[in-house]
Amino acid sequence: LGPGDQLQLTLLDPGASELGGSLEILNDGSASLALVGNVVLEGLTLNQANRWLQTLYKKYLLRPDLNLRVTRPRPLQVSVVGEVENAGLYSLTPSEVSQTEGGPSTSISGLPTVVTAIQKAGGLTLNADLSNVRLQRRLPGNALQLRETKLDLLALLRLGDKTQNPFLFDGDTLVVGKATIPDREVMELAAANLSPKSIQVNVIGEVVQPGR
Repeated sequence: LGPGDQLQLTLLDPGASELGGSLEILNDGSASLALVGNVVLEGLTLNQANRWLQTLYKKYLLRPDLNLRVTRPRPLQVSVVGEVENAGLYSLTPSEVSQTEGGPSTSISGLPTVVTAIQKAGGLTLNADLSNVRLQRRLPGNALQLRETKLDLLALLRLGDKTQNPFLFDGDTLVVGKATIPDREVMELAAANLSPKSIQVNVIGEVVQPGR
């Protein structure tokens, strides 16, 4: 959970049902709840938040059973760096229009994945190492702890191994490594939807029309 998430709180005790309702996590990571006041929910998983709120409501209710669910998730903010055409910070939603440099636009519906982020960043460069893609993720909780996983997009493209294309979480960082020797066969394999359809070069010197 994080700032911008819209939630629905339902208290299962019929006598306390009016205490529930819709709420939104504010920029400081907190949400305002009846009886218990402001509660920090940022960094918790949905299950952790359910257990935490149930513990807080135990002080006020004989039957503190509740259900917290996400009604509208915030856009995911992910960083894509390394050997991609347009490295940077991107906002991803369940409904995206992705386009590699020079290629046709493609509508994508569903939760964003690693491939979605690479397409959003314009596709891979000619120096990308598809077997060396690292996904860095912050672990739930207040502590700034990261976990890193190495992905092999070659296994995805050659064998259809979808475990190499996981769903992204808010705050993820995707690092595409650089190949020491570019593999032409690999880049032809990725050209379907991970690489730009055209590249730009500068021609200067003793030519009739120098330029890009």
